[in-house]
Amino acid sequence: MLMLHYVYLKILFLMIALHVRWSHSEDVRAYFEQNFSPSHSQIAHCDLLRPQKGGECIYLHPSGRIIHGRDFINEAGNGKQMLMDLMLRKVIAEIQRRQMWKPYWRSFQIVYAASGPMRQSKCPVLGIGKLRPSQPGLLVPNPFFVSPSWWDNYLNQSLEFSASRPWNNRTNRLLFRGACGPGSQARFNLMQLPDTEHELDVGFTKADGYPTLEACVLALAKKMNATESDVHRILLHRLKSHVPQSEYSNYRFLLHMPGSSTGSYSRNLQHLFAHGAIVLIWKHSAVEWYYSHLKPGIHYLPVDAHTLYPTMSALIKNQRMQNHLRLGARRFCDEFLNGRHLVARWESIFAALENRQSNTTTVDFVLRGGRGRACTCEPTTADFSFSKCAKCEVTTLKPSRMARLIGITRPTKPHHAPPS
Repeated sequence: MLMLHYVYLKILFLMIALHVRWSHSEDVRAYFEQNFSPSHSQIAHCDLLRPQKGGECIYLHPSGRIIHGRDFINEAGNGKQMLMDLMLRKVIAEIQRRQMWKPYWRSFQIVYAASGPMRQSKCPVLGIGKLRPSQPGLLVPNPFFVSPSWWDNYLNQSLEFSASRPWNNRTNRLLFRGACGPGSQARFNLMQLPDTEHELDVGFTKADGYPTLEACVLALAKKMNATESDVHRILLHRLKSHVPQSEYSNYRFLLHMPGSSTGSYSRNLQHLFAHGAIVLIWKHSAVEWYYSHLKPGIHYLPVDAHTLYPTMSALIKNQRMQNHLRLGARRFCDEFLNGRHLVARWESIFAALENRQSNTTTVDFVLRGGRGRACTCEPTTADFSFSKCAKCEVTTLKPSRMARLIGITRPTKPHHAPPS
């Protein structure tokens, strides 16, 4: 009887895992069918000598160990590279724990630039975001999810904070904090809005790509033909301190804006659904891997400079809609943004590559041609000897330091975190 119960549970867990993987694999199947047909044909390995701008080759050893085609060291994106290393390591470990990892060589090109991939290649091209949905490449979770278990812990902590803060005790204001950068036109539009009723708690917190916040505001003002009055109001009232995400659930409204560097994705959005608040998303064209599951009017409401105030006003008067959107945000968090869905997304890609890339070619190319260029954070062995990546310490940070690095807690001093 106990054996039957064990078998039943194992089958149940397998069915849940497969259901989660299928829910995130439709576009994965479409991508491989469109770019690498027929389904049994060989797929080229990533050429580490020809990476796209802002990208690199990643090679996965049959054992699951990770090799980077090059070391970003002090280049823009070095933090993202090491965070991605950590995510992949934890994802692969979880797949191996479930005995679902198949021992084949796999490789792909990944682009860390927020604007996304610009061209398809002979090998799979992955990106963490796209400025426009029409761009080539397949989307994967951005590295600021850190790892499945780390992300689940973050969600649980956020939900606990939310549960401790009743709706009636929350401020009826809208919260946004973010960097000012060369692609921050939408954010500048937000900062320009008059706020005579003090409904907005919004502000720039740091400069991305400029020496100071003031320099960024002045550059955007010139680009957007803003008035001196706008500039004065922004410099006086819209340069604000960081708000730790543990305080987000003190607000009823949370706003997502396009990213600071190019106006593409911003990692801020993935953090907004677990705070028991109403999520508003500024209209934009950028996409991430989970955006196709977001439904306006169910999980969030879209806004822009013309509709933000009317939308907030209507919501404040409509308790039923408030409850509907809060419940929708929580359901989205539960159904699409937890750790098992991060694993499932990667697992569907690994499965698509199983036994479709040469084993001997990769060994020759990486172990011989890539020596001196490739790096790893894995332990060195007789059959696995590469230079150590310069920033491997990022992959071993304690949770509190990791939270500061990715910007969800208050930094101890001003810094320039990896842009999103």
